[in-house]
This record gives sequence, structure tokens and C-alpha cells, in this order.
Amino acid sequence: QGAVELLEEGIPLGLPEDRIRIRLKKLYSALGQDSKAIEQLYLLADMAQSAGDIDGAIAYLEEVLRMDPQDLEARERLKKLYARRGDEVSEKRELFVLIDVARSKGDRVKLEKYLRELVERDPAADSAKLELAELYSATGRLDEAKRMLFDLADEKLRSSDFTMAERVFQKILELDADDEQAKRGLIGIYLDRDQRRRAADMLWDVAKAKMEADALDEAKGILTEVMQIWPEHEEGLRAQIDIALKQDQKDEAISRMLELSELYQREGKFDEAVNILEEAIGLGPDCEPAYQKLAQIHQYLGRSQQAYEVLMRFGDRLRQTGQLQRAVDVLTDILKAAPDNVQARVARKGMYLNLGNRQKAVADLFVLAELMESEPQRQEEFLLEILELEPTNAVAREKLIALYRDQGEVAKAVEQMRYFLNEAMEKERFSEALDRARQILEYEPDNPSNREALAEAYRRLGDTKRAVDELMAAAQMYLDMDDVEKAEQLLRAAVDQDPSSGARLMLSELYRRRGDEEKASQEMHRLADHLASLGALNEAQKILRTVLKYDPADEVALKKLADLERKLGRKDEAVEILFDLASRAKDAGRLDEAEDYYSQVLRIDPLNVEAQSELAGVLVEKGEKERAAENLLVLSSRLALSDKLEEAEAQLDKVLEFLPNHHRALYFKAELAQKRGDVDGAVRNLCAAANASVQDGDPLKAQKLLKQALKLEPLSFEAHDRLVELYIESERTGAAVSELIQFARNLLREERLDEARDKLERARELDPSNRVVLATLKDIALRRDDTESAVELLLKLAETAREQMLSEEEELALKEVLSLDEQNARAHGMLVDKYLRDGRKEMALAEVYRMAELKVRSDDIDDAISLYQRACTIDPDAEMPHRKLLELFLKQGRTRDAIGEHMALADIASKKGYVEKELESLRSVMSLDPLNAEAHTRLKERYLELGRKDDAISELSTFAEALKRENRVVEAIEAYEELLQLQPNDPELLMTLARLLLEADRRQQAIARFEQAAKIAHERARNDLAE
Repeated sequence: QGAVELLEEGIPLGLPEDRIRIRLKKLYSALGQDSKAIEQLYLLADMAQSAGDIDGAIAYLEEVLRMDPQDLEARERLKKLYARRGDEVSEKRELFVLIDVARSKGDRVKLEKYLRELVERDPAADSAKLELAELYSATGRLDEAKRMLFDLADEKLRSSDFTMAERVFQKILELDADDEQAKRGLIGIYLDRDQRRRAADMLWDVAKAKMEADALDEAKGILTEVMQIWPEHEEGLRAQIDIALKQDQKDEAISRMLELSELYQREGKFDEAVNILEEAIGLGPDCEPAYQKLAQIHQYLGRSQQAYEVLMRFGDRLRQTGQLQRAVDVLTDILKAAPDNVQARVARKGMYLNLGNRQKAVADLFVLAELMESEPQRQEEFLLEILELEPTNAVAREKLIALYRDQGEVAKAVEQMRYFLNEAMEKERFSEALDRARQILEYEPDNPSNREALAEAYRRLGDTKRAVDELMAAAQMYLDMDDVEKAEQLLRAAVDQDPSSGARLMLSELYRRRGDEEKASQEMHRLADHLASLGALNEAQKILRTVLKYDPADEVALKKLADLERKLGRKDEAVEILFDLASRAKDAGRLDEAEDYYSQVLRIDPLNVEAQSELAGVLVEKGEKERAAENLLVLSSRLALSDKLEEAEAQLDKVLEFLPNHHRALYFKAELAQKRGDVDGAVRNLCAAANASVQDGDPLKAQKLLKQALKLEPLSFEAHDRLVELYIESERTGAAVSELIQFARNLLREERLDEARDKLERARELDPSNRVVLATLKDIALRRDDTESAVELLLKLAETAREQMLSEEEELALKEVLSLDEQNARAHGMLVDKYLRDGRKEMALAEVYRMAELKVRSDDIDDAISLYQRACTIDPDAEMPHRKLLELFLKQGRTRDAIGEHMALADIASKKGYVEKELESLRSVMSLDPLNAEAHTRLKERYLELGRKDDAISELSTFAEALKRENRVVEAIEAYEELLQLQPNDPELLMTLARLLLEADRRQQAIARFEQAAKIAHERARNDLAE
């Protein structure tokens, strides 16, 4: 303690204060007086800070904190010192420690200060913001706390940190559970995460608050959002219902009730669904969906009766409101589920009648009748009601007949059957009428009129046999009743229906007994005819022979008998009868009948020569020679088919006796000759037939015959020449040419070249542009080694192909010409023109080059030059023709033309961007003509454009020297002046220019140039040159 006092006295005396205070701090610490020790450390820190010793001050303050870690003042000062030193990390660390210390001390003021500073320094310090917001809330500054939290939430949302944003919004709701903005923020986060149920629950809380505050419209809008987010939100739906009821919006409330019922169904809460639907029906008695859904639930739960009751309630409601069709639909739904529901079906039948729909009402009555099978009386009522609505309803009447039959009421059943019978006959439903008549006949078998009705039904149905049987049975019944006229009437009707029936025999017998033989004979003829028509030929034959017994001269019976014999296959008997008939007719002068009988014989026996001869004689006698010939031709044809060739030809000779130019006879003779292998005879007869056809005015037939002759003998000149003449006469030039070509080909196959050529020349006269003719003539010329003619023909062929726009054929012809005569100028020119027409420039150039090379090889230089010049016109940008021309011009010593080609090559190279080629061509010009100004200028300019100044100078020097050598002084001066622009400081160049100026008598300019040269030489220390 004494030491402390002595040290304290030393300070005013001016002793070293820092040493004294360090000693004091140690002494106070030893004494356990930490507060005084800390005080000394503070003073030491101040001294060090004042002296600019920041580190020393920091050390003293850190020592303070080791003694008292909770000392806020020391930490604040230490933080500031760190800041002065620029140590942001240490400074921020001290700030965090300050926050912890203030929090532990419960110093809200300091804590708020430190938190604010941290937030200002680090906007991303989320925990600091949250703690600061809690501090604001704890001190009653709720708005500031919420504002800070909302700012923080917005930051997190912008940075997509939804987890932190959710914590912040939850923190806001901890501070203010009713804050709608915070809830909206959470809802957005939940939706982004697809946590729709949580979002809906949160929004439901907002809506509930609005409802508690009676803000129904706002709550309604929010609830709409709830249902959009989570359609199965039960509380939301109930709240919507409550709001709609409070606002007297029944339709809205009902709609929401239906949605709630669907939700209950999905969740298996069927009782709740039933209750809510009943509530909806009570609210809106006309709400069809409510009825439908309620019925469906009952049906699903197995309560079918309750489901039907619900639908019946709805149907009754529809009926009360006049909606009959809708009521029918509802009842239909009931009947689909319960088809045996009599009450619903009766009700629906009545509604159908009210709607005027009889058809559906009848259908329901049928079902009711079936349902009432155990109650016959009610079943009869339903069936009679059907017949009242539809008297023609056959099904109902059938059921009614069956019902009466089962009950033993025969009279009523027959009455209904007669209705069916009459109706069926009126409407021509004969099968049905037949069945009805049979049924009636079962009840009344002794009534002949019933059999008549049955017979009529059979007749209408086409069952003639049964119809006749019934008529005969009825007739017998009438005979038994002594009603003869009625019986005869029925027998006549039976005969009309079936002439071959026993009724006709009975009727014929009746007439015979009466002595009426004519009618009896007529009936026999009719019976025979009918039997024959039915195919009962033997029976018909017997009946006809019976007739002939009574009258042997009955020609009608003989004709019929002959026909029957033929049909029965007894041809000889038939032929004998027909010859007999023909002889009788011929003797009686009835030639037409005789002809007919002979014709019938030939139809039976086509090869009967006697009948055919007799027939021909009859026809000739009648003056019908053509027909006679036709018949003989037919006979001849048939004999030929039977391989009786000589007899066939004999018949043809008969024809030619009275018709010498009959072309068909001649044609058939040709065919017979062909069969015998006599080709010449066949061709001769075909030609004769053709001539006959021409005489008959049928040239087309003649042409056909001649073609046939040529098929037999392709080298028949007679047939060929005649056919060509006919074609020409009929102005069928094309056909004549084709025939000439074909004949020529046939001759060529036989190596008869001269004759073939004659035919083709004839064809060429007819058609000068026929390509086939020209091509064939060309082939003949080649085979005869006549190349010149072949070339001419090929050129003509090419021209023809061009005229006919046959590009490929034209090209082939021209190429063939060139293959025969490779230097043929005409073919070459035509081929090049063709290539150019086709746009095939490369092919045209190739052909020109080919021809030019041939000319060069044959030393025809002028023609070669012309060809290469044409190539230049075809493709102005092609180098090859210019190079070829260059070679030829140089070869001929035509330097000027060669220079022109070099210039052309330079132009092409320039156009294509080939700089070196262009320069090479220009240099070549200069080598040929060193004074060529145009080439020189272009060469110099191109060097300069390319930056090749030295080459440009060299070119100018060479050109200037050339001009100088030629004593073209003025032009040389200009060249040197231009060169001087490129080499302005060359004394030798200046001296050369001065000398030229002297020669041109331009002394002053020469002196100036000498002076300039001397000056430059002097500057360069070339005194000798300067002198």
C-alpha cells in the first residue's frame, strides 16, 4: 500500500507516468483491487493511443478484458482501435462479442445498438435482424419489428431462400398471429413447394378472420382461392355455403353443397354426403344433380329402394312443373335399374301418351303385359289397350289370341285370327295369310270356303301343286254338296294354275262325256304342250301319238312330235319326220316351209349333206344365192372341222359355180390349202379373196386378208405390193410406210439388200422424215460399205430428230457420223449447236477442242484457229482456247495476235483473282513487245497495288530504257519522271532524266535536274559524282 502511495505522489513530480501506472496496475492486482488495476490499464491505453501506439493500446485493453471479459467499455474501445488499425475481422469479432455480452447482461439498449451496427455493416446478417426484430417487439415497437422482418423476408424471396423466408414469416406470425401479409407470403412459399394443402389451410385462416369480421365478400374471394388451391378443403366449402346462405345466394349454396357431397363421397363419408344433398334438395327442390347424386349414393350403398324413391320424388317434381320429358327421363333411369317396377312403368306410359309418343307407350304396355302373366285379366287389359292405340299391332294380337286359347275362349281367338287373315290378304302377306288360313281350317275343317282361301294363299305363294290340291278338294266338297257349276269353276281354275294336273284330265273327260271332241282335243294338245314345257317329254309324246291316231294328217301334231323326238335324242326319227314335212311342203309349193324344215334337219344333223344340198337348191330356186352360199359355207366349215377336207372343198366349189368372186369361199379355200400344207395355194386364194373384197367395196377386209397372206409368206411380193397400193389408195401413208419397212426387214434377213433398199426408198418417197426408214437405209449403206451414203443418211436422221425434238436420237446420230468421219464439219457444227441448245456448254467445248486438235494434227491451222475462237465465244472465261490460240499464233509468227491472247489471258486471270497468272501474262506481252504501253501500265499498277514497289520500279526502268533505246525521247522523259516519283533521291536517275531533257532541248529543266542530282550526291559524300 505504501508503494502505491509513493507511486501516486511521483506522478505530479513529472516522473515517467507510463512506468508508474504499470507499477500501480501490478500493485493493485496484487492487492486484489481489480477495479483500480483496470483503471490504470484504461489510463495506459489512453496514453498509448495518444502517443499513436495503437497496438500498445490494444494490448492494454485486451489485458482489461482478461481481467473482466464482460467489460463493455473496454470492448467498445478495443473494437474502435481495431477499426483504426484496419483489422475488419477483429473488429467484427469484437462486435459479435459485444452483442453476446450485452445479451447476457440484459442490456437492451446496448444490444439494440450493437445489433443495428452489425446489420448496417453486414446486410446479410439474418440472425441479427431476427434478434433485432424480437428486441423491437419486446420493447413494444411491433411495427418496427414487423417492418424489419418483412424487409428480410423480401430479401430472402428475391434470393430464392424460401426456407429462411418461411422462418421470417413464421416469426412475424409469432409476433402478430393475424398478420395477413405474412400469411400471404407463407402461402406463396407453400405453393412454390407444391405444399398446396398447407397453403390452403393458411389461406383458410385468413378467410376465417374475414368471416369473423363480417367481411363476407372478401372472405368469399379468399375462399375461392382456397378451393382453387385445394379443391377438397372441407372447411372452405362449408364456409362458402354459409356465406352464400347469409347472402341469400341459393344457387351458389347448392352448387357448393354438391361439391361438398362429392368430397364426402371420395372420403367415404356417405352419411354426411346424404345429409348435405338432402339439405340441397330442401333448398332447391328442382336441383336435378342433387337428386341424381343422392340416388347414386343410395344405389352404391345397396339401398336400391331408397334410390328409386329419390328419383320418383324428382320425377313427381318434374311432372308438377310440367317438365314431362324430363320426368320420363327420370323414370327411365329408374326402370334401367329396376325393370320390374310396375308403378314407374305405368307412370311413364301415361307420360308418353301425354307427350304423344304412342310407340314408346306401347312398348311399356308390352312390358307390363309380360309382367302381368300371372294376372290374365290385367294382361288382357294391357293388350287391348295396345290394340286400341295400334290396331295393326300383330304381336299384341298374337299374344291376345294365345291368351284366349289358353283360357278356352275359341270364339274370341277365331275373331282375332280372321282379322289377321283379312289383313294379310289385303296387304299381300301371303305366307302369313297361309298360316292364318291353316289355323282357321283347324277350327272349321268342313267349310269349303276356308279351303278356297287356303288355295288362294298357296297360289299367291307360288305353290301351285298345293293350291290345285286344295281347289280339287274344295271342288269335290262342292260336288258332294251338288254344286256342279262351282265345282267346274274350281276345276277350271285348277287347270289354269297347273295345266298338267289331274284336273285337266278330269276336265277333258268331262268334255268327252259331253261329246265335245274339239274341246277334248284342245285340252290334250294343251296338256302335251305343258308336259313338254315341264320336261315330261315321253308323256307328251304319248299324248301326241294318241292325237295322231285320231287324225294322222295333223301337221301341228307332227311338228310337235318331231321336236319331241329331237329333244329325246332320237335324231333319226326326228329327221325322218322333218323330211316328210319338207317333202309335203315342197310338193305343195310352200318353199319357205320346206326351207324351214330342212333348216331344222341341219340343226339336228349339221353334216347332213343331203339336207344342205336340198336347202341350197330351195334357196337358189327362191333366188337367194347369197343365202345358199352361206349355208354351203357353213357346211364346208363343219366338214373341215371333221377333217373331211375334200368334201368341204367340194362345197366351196359349188358356191364358186354360181358366185365366182365370193370372197369368203375363196378365204375358206385358202384355209383348206393351209391345212393341207399348200402355202402357195393359200396365199393365192387369200390374194384372190382380197381382190374380191375390194370389188365388194371392203378395202379394210382386203387389207386384213393380205396381211394374213404375208404372215404365211412374208416375202410374197404379190400380197405386199397389193397391200401397199391399198394403203396408199386409202390415204394411209403411215401404214404403207410401215408395211414397206417390215417387208424390207424380211428381205434383209434373207440378205436381199438391193430389193430391201428399193422398198425403203419407196417408203422414203412416201415419208421423207421417217426415222426408221432412214436408220434402216443407213444400216444397208454400212453393210454395203457405202460410208458416204451412210453419213448423209445419218445427217438427215439427225435433222429429223431435231425437228421432232428427239434430243437423244439427234445426238446419237451425229456421234455416229463423227465415228465414221471424225472431221465432218457439218456433223460437228450440228453437235456443238445441239449441246449449246441443251445448255451443255462443257460438252460443246469438248467437241470444239476435239475438232480443233484434229485440225492441228492435220496441219489445218487456220481451221483450228477458227474453232478455238469459237470456243472463246462459247466460254469467254475459259483459258484453254486462248492458250491454244497463243501457241498457234506464235507458231505462225503472228506476234500481234499472240499479244492479244496474252492480254485476254491476263483479263481472265484478273477476273478470277489469279494475280500471278495475270502478271505472268502481262510480262509475256512485254517480252514480245517491250514498248506495249497498255501491258506496261497494267503491270506497273498491279505491282503497286500488291505493294511490290521494287518490281514496279524494275518494270518502269525497263520500259524507260526501251523507250530511250528507240529514241522516243518525250515518252522516255515521261517514264523517267514517273520512275522518279518512286525513287525521288536517286542521283543517277536524275542525271539520266537531265540528259534526256537536254536532248529534248529543255535546258532549264535539265539544269534543275542536274543541280538536284549534285545536291543529293554531295549530301551522300559522293563528291566525284556531284562534281
